[in-house]
Amino acid sequence: MDTLIKDVYDVLTNKTENELPAQDKLVKYQNTYRLESKNPFNENQALTVIKNETMKYLNNETRYNPDEATRIAAAMSLSIRDGIYDLDFERYKIVCIVEIGEKKDQGIMSIARFLRDFNRDKYVYSNFENHHLFATIMVGAFYYE
Repeated sequence: MDTLIKDVYDVLTNKTENELPAQDKLVKYQNTYRLESKNPFNENQALTVIKNETMKYLNNETRYNPDEATRIAAAMSLSIRDGIYDLDFERYKIVCIVEIGEKKDQGIMSIARFLRDFNRDKYVYSNFENHHLFATIMVGAFYYE
């Protein structure tokens, strides 16, 4: 069967085996059939990254500014996501959602819904609060094969 594929390839490209450059030679890989990650998502390590990045952007004296809050939320989301990617959790896609709002004696309900595999997909969340603002950070780690 392999010789048939080689012959068809040679006929279509008008090349012989000796004339083929190294990058044109076919590389065959075997399936691993491995369903588990060698380095699964660790919630404690992710929470440490979230806390460290939150302290870089927010502190007890930070005041709420609507224009700055948008910029800070986007920057925090990217830096948290990149920090968790640096931990090299194998076979996981990372999603980070950061919400920042002003405290004015109001209540807030924030909901995130997603389909997940309870055995493999994980999530962590953290809250930050001072006298002027609140921040909610949710990180989802979704397993992919």
